[in-house]
Amino acid sequence: MHDTDDLPRVAGAVKERIDAGAMPVVVVSAMGDQTNYLLSLARKVSSRSGNPWVRRETDMLLTAGERISMTLLAIALNEMGVRAQSFTGSQVGIVTDENFGRARIREVKLYRITDALREGIVPVVAGFQGVSMSREVTTLGRGGSDLTAVAIATSLGPDVPVRFYKDVGWVYALNPKRFPDARRLPRLSYEEALELTGFGSEVIHTRALALAARKGTRLEVRGLKEGGTEVSAGLEAPGVRAIVLAPVASLVIRNIPEERDFEAELLASLADEGIGVMILTKTGKEMSITVPAGEAERAVSLVGDEVGLELIPGRVILSVIGYGIGSDPGVRRAAAEAVRNVKVYAMASSELRLSFLLNAAEAPRVESDLAARFGLKEG
Repeated sequence: MHDTDDLPRVAGAVKERIDAGAMPVVVVSAMGDQTNYLLSLARKVSSRSGNPWVRRETDMLLTAGERISMTLLAIALNEMGVRAQSFTGSQVGIVTDENFGRARIREVKLYRITDALREGIVPVVAGFQGVSMSREVTTLGRGGSDLTAVAIATSLGPDVPVRFYKDVGWVYALNPKRFPDARRLPRLSYEEALELTGFGSEVIHTRALALAARKGTRLEVRGLKEGGTEVSAGLEAPGVRAIVLAPVASLVIRNIPEERDFEAELLASLADEGIGVMILTKTGKEMSITVPAGEAERAVSLVGDEVGLELIPGRVILSVIGYGIGSDPGVRRAAAEAVRNVKVYAMASSELRLSFLLNAAEAPRVESDLAARFGLKEG
């Protein structure tokens, strides 16, 4: 939901599911850009975001966005004649560790949800949040509402599906903002979806997808009026399915000390902070680490002063996604032709992905070339 104007449409979609015989559990995110707004308020008060006490209070603040959404949607549903009740993450038993800002779910206790369902009441749950064993309010990090939905579904039973209502009602082979005629993808395997989200697509968060894959939970991406894309077990036929671009920054680290395992220590620190390393190359005492553009400043702060460091912004990772393409000579040849006249800083591949690290200014031309070569547009 962007704002309160969307409430009748969202409530109407829930009522349609009930009229069709379903009894849904609804998980909501904060409306619009409210989470970022609340975070900006915290930053105006304190710049010490790494301080554990500040992180605790920030989590308490950020949960307000989802709480507003859950109560307003519950009110809207009751106005439509649907019995609904709002619940916070702690009230429905989303039990986490105490890693503020990036908490991991340890357990889901469903008593409040199952009691509500038994009484014919639709539970409207605040996503993105939980409570630790020591009763501290926590947030799950980026994509936390998606993760909440999947965690609840997997706890309710092995055959409970999750339907995500998104602004974009499908997963597309290309970014529909740049390619209005991008091909719609009616189905993806978990493996393909994980590659897409890990390298640029933001339709479903990676942690939610990973949990769904482990539990075999069927997912569906829909718009309020149309859709959608099913994500489930099993692989499609070999071939290119999609192309995604991920804005990134590269950290070039020089004069790496030999007396300790600097690389392992840095990678461990990045992992602890939830910063994913997308490409890593190393030659002698120099290595390059490529991270999501939004995580670059935090990554720099973890490197330390004993080495030389250069931050290079303005890069993207362009990834071609599809089962079997990493070893497909035809795909590799076509991709090589598309990047022939541009600077390629690094390349990485797996059975489902072929990725190139490029300058951001040159990537759209390569993307268009590959989209044409692999027929990723409608018509």
